Order: sequence, then structure tokens, then C-alpha cells
Amino acid sequence: MGKLSVLDQHCYRIALKTLRLSDIGAAIMGGQTKDEARDFLKRKMNWSDEKIRRYESFEIMANL
Repeated sequence: MGKLSVLDQHCYRIALKTLRLSDIGAAIMGGQTKDEARDFLKRKMNWSDEKIRRYESFEIMANL
């Protein structure tokens, strides 16, 4: 994450936490929605749809 701005580093951490929440939990917390989190990871972090899907299903937690 060294090349990311401080704002992008913060958004990255929020996106990861948001995707781990249930849909209801993310709605209650406010802020970034799950769709916004997925979009950020695709656009800024170059994550594929498959990597995002696997992260959301806890399959790649050890590889981050």
C-alpha cells in the first residue's frame, strides 16, 4: 500500500471491512456500500471479480 495516498489507504481498509459485513450490517454502519467497496477494489487496487468474490467468502484471507 506504499504507493497509495493516505485517503486511498483508508478507503482500502474500509472496503475490506465492508465486504466482510453482512448486507444489513453494512447498511447499518453507513459509509461505503458493498457495491462502492467492490468498485474501489476493482478500480484502485486492480482486484478481479473473482478475487473480490473469494475475499467475500473468506477463501483468501491468508493470502492478503
